Amino acid sequence: MAIQKKFLKSSETLASFDWVDLASGTGFVVYKGGTGISGASTFLSNNDFYSNTIESLATGTGTTATKEFDLDFDLSAFNLPQTIRGTAIVTVPMGIRGESAGGKTYNMYYIAKIRKWNGTTETEVASATSDTHSQVIADDARVGMTKTVQITVPATHFKKGEVLRLTIEGWAWASAGSDSDYAIGHDPKDRNVAEIVDTDNVIPDTTPTILEFHVPYKVDL
Repeated sequence: MAIQKKFLKSSETLASFDWVDLASGTGFVVYKGGTGISGASTFLSNNDFYSNTIESLATGTGTTATKEFDLDFDLSAFNLPQTIRGTAIVTVPMGIRGESAGGKTYNMYYIAKIRKWNGTTETEVASATSDTHSQVIADDARVGMTKTVQITVPATHFKKGEVLRLTIEGWAWASAGSDSDYAIGHDPKDRNVAEIVDTDNVIPDTTPTILEFHVPYKVDL
C-alpha cells in the first residue's frame, strides 16, 4: 500500500519523502535531471528548476548499436549517511530526427545505471535497459518517445560526502549510413523547444521532456 506525501524520518536522515511504500518500508524521493552552466553540467534536484538546455543532442552515423550519450546526473553530496534499497524508477524522454529523403529505420534505447561517486571512484550499484524504439522516419521528421525502467537496488550505504549518480547511456543506430540526429530530454519544467530559441531541436513539442529518478530510501517505521 502506498501513501502519497507522507512525512516520515528514516534511520539517519531525510525529513520527508514524495511517497512511501509501507509494505516494503521504503520512502521515495523523486529527483529530476537537468543542466546548468550553459549545459556543461548535468545534475539531479528534487526541485522543478529550469534546465539550461532542454535536451542533449548527438549526431550518429552508426548502422549497429552505438553509444551516443553518456550523461552523469549527480545529486548533491549527502550531509548525513543514507541507505537506498528497493525498486528505483527511471523515466527518460528521447527523440530521433530523420535524415534521409527515402526514409530509413532508426533505433534507440537507453541504459540507466545507478552509481556511487566519492569524488575519485565510481562504484556500480544496479542498472536496467529500456526496450528499443524502432521506426522508419521521413527526412527531417521528428519522433519522440518516453521510456521507463524499474531497477532493483540492493541495500547500498552512502557515507557522508558521497554522491548518488544516475548515468544515462543512450544507444542508437540507423539501417543505413549518413548523419542521424538523436536526443535525450532533461527539463524539470517540461518545456518544449518551441518555448525557447533552439534551432537544433530533435524532440517533438508534443513529447514530455522531464527526466525522472524515483529513489528508494530505507525507512524505519
